[in-house]
Amino acid sequence: MAQFSRTEAEIAVLAQEMISGLAANAAIYPAPPVHFMELSIMRNAYVVAQNAVIAINKAGEGPESNTIMAVL
Repeated sequence: MAQFSRTEAEIAVLAQEMISGLAANAAIYPAPPVHFMELSIMRNAYVVAQNAVIAINKAGEGPESNTIMAVL
């Protein structure tokens, strides 16, 4: 049975693997539901938001949060 990613870190790794796989196999996946460039843009936005959470927590400027959803 498939095991799905459960943590933010695991999901980020999965997203990067999907981006790499779709980019490397365009002939196999000519029309994926989400183009690998769109997925890459979304992953980059996630990284920016994640870094914002880390910076806010380090600066003590808000309630401590361990989730990216706090800034999205």
